[in-house]
Amino acid sequence: MPLLILYLFLPEGSVRMRLRATAPFALIALAYVIWRSYMLDSMVGGYASANDYMDVQFLGHILSSFSHFPALLFGSFWGLASILYLMLIVAYFIFCRSRMLTSAIVLALCLLPLVPLVRFPGIAIADRYLFLISLILSFSIAFYSEKLSIILKRESKNQQLGALYIGLAVLLATGSTNSLSVRKQVSDIAHEFDAQAEFLLNNHNNIAFMPSASVLASYWFVTDLRALKSRLFSGETSPVGVVDEIYLSERQESLLAYSAECACMRETDLNIQDMLAIHRGKLNVDAPLELEFEYKSGYFIWKFGPYDEGVFHVVSDILGVIAAPGEGQIQVSLANNAPFYLRYTSADGWISYSALQHIRHNAPATKWRRE
Repeated sequence: MPLLILYLFLPEGSVRMRLRATAPFALIALAYVIWRSYMLDSMVGGYASANDYMDVQFLGHILSSFSHFPALLFGSFWGLASILYLMLIVAYFIFCRSRMLTSAIVLALCLLPLVPLVRFPGIAIADRYLFLISLILSFSIAFYSEKLSIILKRESKNQQLGALYIGLAVLLATGSTNSLSVRKQVSDIAHEFDAQAEFLLNNHNNIAFMPSASVLASYWFVTDLRALKSRLFSGETSPVGVVDEIYLSERQESLLAYSAECACMRETDLNIQDMLAIHRGKLNVDAPLELEFEYKSGYFIWKFGPYDEGVFHVVSDILGVIAAPGEGQIQVSLANNAPFYLRYTSADGWISYSALQHIRHNAPATKWRRE
């Protein structure tokens, strides 16, 4: 959306011509904003609330998230790639005598839409969120290097020209290597969803399955697919999802799970009795645990404790299994009265659960503690 502003800074034509060229796109953008606000009850996407933008600490979240972009785009060679790219920018600035104003504006306009996304769970992979950044990065490398090569050839600076070509080759190699790795990672996740979707559509509630970690974190995929199946095929049931061992029962005859080896669903290596025995061995029912949460105006606000180490998860047969920091808030649509447990996994490996909790829309904050 902010990229529309870029039209006003293009060197071609007068200001009036630029405004005239921008107007149709601006009207479309305005219509989209109104429609989106009506449908999603929010002017912007992401996980940040309006109050976050006024918080000084939120600036730290932004800088921390953006500082990880080179590693996401170039992988383990991000340091080398960053140095080479900065050298390219400096060389362009010196030899082409550019003020870099347009480049700075483009960078700002590309980063601005990502600000609402830096909150938990944040940007953790170079997928669709970084598509525009990678596109602009590729374009800028081509643009800067072309302008530089023209000047260096004209001034017969062969050594600098050779260094430029070597640097470009290294940038291309590091970026391509990492992109192939990311592509495989995204493809593997897609296969997980495809296999489990096919399993849900072709089986019934006489079978139980344990969703993969990726599906557990996006459990709406399961619940919505079940609802779609019931609407399309009246009377059809779907497999029972076991999101955590706390929902596992010895009455279930078998349990299936996704296997990356065959990209398919198959029975778990352990039988249900063994899984329950291992789970009971990890369980600490007396460990201190506390939580405070509320759901207001589309935001889930929470505080978990009393531990600084270990991992907290929200566990629900409706919401899935979602890792969460000890304190925070997230803009999310949650069904009223949706049940969940708070699960804590210690650094030593033992686990503990809270009592069953329920989401209450716009109700006073819920507090629970076990000392």
